[in-house]
Amino acid sequence: MISKTQGAKFIYSGVDFGNVEYRYSTKALAEKNIANLLHQFGDDFKLVEIDTHHSDQIKLINEIPDDPKINCDGIITNRRKLAIALYAADCLPLIIASDKIPLLGLIHIGTAGANLGIHKKAVKLATKNYEINVKDLKFYLGPHIKKKSYMHSELYQERFTDKLWSKYISKSNSHYFIDLTGFVTEGLVEVGIPRSNITISSVDTGSNAKYFSHRRSSTTGETEGRNGFMCALI
Repeated sequence: MISKTQGAKFIYSGVDFGNVEYRYSTKALAEKNIANLLHQFGDDFKLVEIDTHHSDQIKLINEIPDDPKINCDGIITNRRKLAIALYAADCLPLIIASDKIPLLGLIHIGTAGANLGIHKKAVKLATKNYEINVKDLKFYLGPHIKKKSYMHSELYQERFTDKLWSKYISKSNSHYFIDLTGFVTEGLVEVGIPRSNITISSVDTGSNAKYFSHRRSSTTGETEGRNGFMCALI
C-alpha cells in the first residue's frame, strides 16, 4: 500500500511483495525486495534502515549517514528524500508527521519498547529538537498484531504483571489477550496528543494472511518473513 499524508509518503508491503529480512530468505532476494520498495519513492531517495533491538533508542538523522543501517528502534528526521525503513512482522510501526514543519519519524514498537515508553520518548524528542507544539504532531499506527490475535497461554514476561499493563490485558478461556494498540494509543494521549491526531490501521497482521506474522507462523507452520515499512518526506 502507498499513502501520502502531511508532506510524507508511506509504503508498506506484505506476503505478495515478498520478505525483506535477510534471516528469512536469501540475502540477495531480501535486498531485491528492499530495492523494489525504495524504487517506489524515486531514484533520488536515499535509504536508512532501523536495525531493531526492542529498545527505547531513537536517533535524530538529519544528514545522510555513512552507514545506512542504524542500531536503534526509531528514527526522526527533517531531511527530504531520506527513506526510513523498518522490517517487522507483528510489531507496531508508528509514523510521526506534521503539516506545520518538515518532520517525519518511524518508530518500531513491540511490547518491550512500549513498556520502556518509546512512543512517549518520540513525542518528547520531536517537540524538543524540532520546536513543534505537541498538538501539531500527527500519528499513524501501521499494520500490526491486534488484541484478538495477540494471545498467550501464560503471561511469561514479567512486564505484563506490571500495573501499567493491567487494563490492556484480558483473559478468556485460559488465554491472555494483549492490547498493544491501546497501550500505545493511550500513552500518546497521556503526553498531550489529541485523539483526533491518531489514525490506526485496521490491518491485524496476526489474522490477515496477506501479511507476515511471527505469531501466526509459530502456530500454523507457514513460512515466516517480515513486512516492509518505508516512509519519506517528499
